[in-house]
Amino acid sequence: MAMTKQQQLQGFEAELIQLDNSPDPLHTWISYISWARSALQKDQIVQLLERCIGKFIGESRYLEDARFVRLCVTHADALGDYHAAEEALRKSRTAGVGSRSALIYEAHAIVLEKLRAFAKAETVYAEGKSNEAQPLKRLEQRWEEFRGRMKRRVERQRKHESRSVHRKALSSVEKNAAPIEPSPPPQKVRKRGEEDKPISRKLAFGTEDSSDMTINTKLAMQDVDAMFNSPLPFEEHKENSSSEDNRMLEEKANIDQRLAVNKSPGIGFQIYSDGNEPRPMPQDKEKAAIINPYSMEVRVRVEESLAEWFAQQGNYYVVDIAPEIEVGRTSIIGEELRSDGVSVAVQKLRSDTERSRVYDVSVDDARMTMIVQNPADPWELYLLRQLSRQSQGISIPRAVGLYDAESKSYLLCSAYPNLSLSQIYQNERLSKALLCFVVAEVLAILENCHACGIIHGALTSDTILLKGTSIHDAGVLLVHFSLGVDTTIH
Repeated sequence: MAMTKQQQLQGFEAELIQLDNSPDPLHTWISYISWARSALQKDQIVQLLERCIGKFIGESRYLEDARFVRLCVTHADALGDYHAAEEALRKSRTAGVGSRSALIYEAHAIVLEKLRAFAKAETVYAEGKSNEAQPLKRLEQRWEEFRGRMKRRVERQRKHESRSVHRKALSSVEKNAAPIEPSPPPQKVRKRGEEDKPISRKLAFGTEDSSDMTINTKLAMQDVDAMFNSPLPFEEHKENSSSEDNRMLEEKANIDQRLAVNKSPGIGFQIYSDGNEPRPMPQDKEKAAIINPYSMEVRVRVEESLAEWFAQQGNYYVVDIAPEIEVGRTSIIGEELRSDGVSVAVQKLRSDTERSRVYDVSVDDARMTMIVQNPADPWELYLLRQLSRQSQGISIPRAVGLYDAESKSYLLCSAYPNLSLSQIYQNERLSKALLCFVVAEVLAILENCHACGIIHGALTSDTILLKGTSIHDAGVLLVHFSLGVDTTIH
């Protein structure tokens, strides 16, 4: 009779208790962790990795053991946060873990590069070579690739410095921008004599002031949020799927050729049992064809593949100054006297998360929204520009300009509406008709996004903004694309 997951878990825990006289207790831990990665939740895996590292990090026999080095790297990658990953890898290296292993130097340098700590990343590569970390040839190749990226970054910065675009053009985009309009629904063939019907009639519901609702709005809201939070299937685009897909694939052929990613599922680094080279865990064929678009290595490689694209954008600026933003004060991003500098009057903090803050700001008396990300991440600019170019009239923010500093990035967009779907629901102003209208609009926006090969990646009732609480003035805007996925690249 097959053992249940709980029985297997108890069996592994019982084995750990009896490891005092084992010649290689790490082997049992690795077996436990390998099983846990396919059976337990992510937070449980992280806790298990921390227990294992804490137990053996003080034992000299395991400091250069390739298996233990990989456990430390796997733990850092599983944390899902660049700052936390950097701290974990720094502590492991300080404790003497993997001083002769190229893997831990490469992982640490990748995280530092993503945090824009380029000088520290250079130092890590140099230390690895000085210690003759193995395999040395692979470490030197990674170092050379890093230096190539830094060289191209400097070239991009010089190119931006030579531009003579007056910064007032920044605000003119917003001043001349059209108001938010509902996203155009997919086109359909209309039969002769057929007339457009109001949204409430099409959905067989009453008007927004109907007093005899046939559904419970609270339950409907829960269903909508559940639908928004459900994962979308990740499927590769096939070249013969449609002429539009073919056109999009051809446009990004140059990016795809430069982009080389390790297509391994889940956590970016796999545990291996012996030898200097990693030996991947057994995976079924279906999972092996999927990559994690949020892993550190994939994000760095994707950003590098788009370096030339960013260099060609007139609203992308590489700046030296990364000021702290405070509500009620005016901040200068970049150098105001140069064409890439801008003065921003910060009016209100809209939201504050671990990696980003969203502000209402004013630039030359024009209302805008500014997204400050730490570490710097230009990815949202790319997705917004791709959607605006490929889908005319789609209800998303209009990207005005992005200022990319080493530690932070500042994305200026058209002004966000003041109301989110969750706020309207919490204030009990979400009528049945308004809910139906919003769902229909959001589905239309998502269909346009998916037609462009882009998945939003973070759809909740907080990322759906409305201009008003009536279907007559409730233009819908979908925001927060920083976790989006471009399937034509990934």
